Amino acid sequence: MNSEISNVLAERYASNPMKNLWSATGKIILEREFWIAVMKAQKSLGIKIEEKAIKSSIAVKASVDLESIQAREKITKHDVKARLEEFAEKAGHQHAHKGMTSRDLTENVEQLQVHRSLSLILDKGVAALLALSQKAEEYRDIPLTARSHNVPAQVTTLGKRMANWGEELERVLDALTSLCVNYPYRGLKGAVGTRLDQVTLLGNVEKADKLDRKLMEHLGAVANWQNVGQVYPRSLDFEVVSILVRLAAAPSNFAKTLRIMAGHELLGEGFAKGQTGSSAMPHKMNSRSCERINGFHAILNGHLAMVSSLSGDQWNEGDVSCSVVRRVALPDAFFAIDGLLDTFLTVLGQMEVFPAKSLVQFFDNHSLLSWNTNQWYTVDGGSQQYVSRISKAISEAGGQIKVSSKVVSVKRNETGLFLKTDKENWQKFDKIIFACHSDQALKILENPTKEEIKIIGSIKYQRNRAIVHSDTNQMPKRKRAWASWVYKSKYMKPDPKVGITYWMNSLQSLPTDQQIFVSLNPSSDINEDLIFDESIFEHPVFDKAAFQAQEQLNSIQGLNSTYYCGAWTRFGFHEDGYESAVRIAEQFNRLQVKKAA
Repeated sequence: MNSEISNVLAERYASNPMKNLWSATGKIILEREFWIAVMKAQKSLGIKIEEKAIKSSIAVKASVDLESIQAREKITKHDVKARLEEFAEKAGHQHAHKGMTSRDLTENVEQLQVHRSLSLILDKGVAALLALSQKAEEYRDIPLTARSHNVPAQVTTLGKRMANWGEELERVLDALTSLCVNYPYRGLKGAVGTRLDQVTLLGNVEKADKLDRKLMEHLGAVANWQNVGQVYPRSLDFEVVSILVRLAAAPSNFAKTLRIMAGHELLGEGFAKGQTGSSAMPHKMNSRSCERINGFHAILNGHLAMVSSLSGDQWNEGDVSCSVVRRVALPDAFFAIDGLLDTFLTVLGQMEVFPAKSLVQFFDNHSLLSWNTNQWYTVDGGSQQYVSRISKAISEAGGQIKVSSKVVSVKRNETGLFLKTDKENWQKFDKIIFACHSDQALKILENPTKEEIKIIGSIKYQRNRAIVHSDTNQMPKRKRAWASWVYKSKYMKPDPKVGITYWMNSLQSLPTDQQIFVSLNPSSDINEDLIFDESIFEHPVFDKAAFQAQEQLNSIQGLNSTYYCGAWTRFGFHEDGYESAVRIAEQFNRLQVKKAA
């Protein structure tokens, strides 16, 4: 049985470069490289160290036996002493660690781990900023309901919201860059910060200064603490972790917002192939990655509290009471921010935006985004006036309308376009206009092109139950709240439903005192005694695929002398079908003018 306890943050979430940097083996190799750098510098300053001793140290620096080191530590009760004995035995000499105290080794090596970790995080932070910038550009025109106090306020765009998070992240990256450039190392300062042991070993202060500078070059340091005790100020650790917490803020704000929007089916964080949403409900597309980002942010705040307790709690030249806290807080803070940024980049790369744009466009089209009262117009006599007026105009122009004649098939080939009805065989035509649902058009077409199948076939339809009735229970209880359109929801029920009711007396100025309503998919039962008529209609579903199909429709209009119109090309209303037909008529006029020219 393996009794080893794993680090969950490292094993599940951190990247391999970050894990390697903070692993036990990785740290020991960094310590041995530091010892070798000290030996090289001391040799250059006159200390008698054979070249073969340095070469043998280099040869064995990567040979790490953790079990052997642990066995030594059980005896010595000192971790640095155990690692030094192991290294000396493998290298075959005792030159490592001359004139050094344990903190000369551990402080500098831990700072090297921190500094290199900051560089890794800076790279990922810049990648995240670039990804946010791309999303801000991609979503710059997608409207969104902006909320103040979580209440709808005004219209913004998803791109603007991305830019908000991007600017917050950019500011923190500036601070992180400055910290990476100016991060100060402790250097070789001895047991209490006076460098007494190195001055004694080397013979004078000047050589001890040179030794310190050579080691700064090895560490890649551009800044150096000049006046420290046994340990460097722990306020530096607080500065490091606080930067990581600040860096996590923008991704965490993004994740919280996406989780809320996902609940309203406006956004999704994407679903990888083979991914399972829930063991009980595999189809569920939970925002688990964003939940994880918020969890990482909470972990980072916990580690910030830990290191803040060390800042300002140092006394005399220092002691080792902070070791147990730092051994947990520093590596785990980096594991958390590493996992957070990787998760953030994944979500940005595969997130999905659902068609809130079409909803906002619909509201804008109907002047519902204005705070002012708007004047709407209705057709006198109802929508049947469309049929009578259009049929009259066609007859007067010499055209022929065939009623009760169902089109069953349309085929197109090199000889022309042919149409077949349930009453007549194939007839040839110059042009074909499908003024019907898009799915019906595909069923009628014998040989649709790949483009037609891709564009028109991507629009889905939903069966809706429509009931004409006089049951006022489908309207608000307060008469003052009645409107031309109202909705009634059972969102608190296990099976939530939303029903829409049209108040026909208001919409059509009906010449009757009896209230007439048309309800679509009523969320509550209608009194059967008050029902006049009931029908099932199929309406287009305006989802992301439908929105994209509408944008691509012009690319196939007129190809093979075939055209498509209908309310499905816009928002699904009568005027939308009419407008789509007008667009085709205008296209015909342009063709005629072009031919005449």
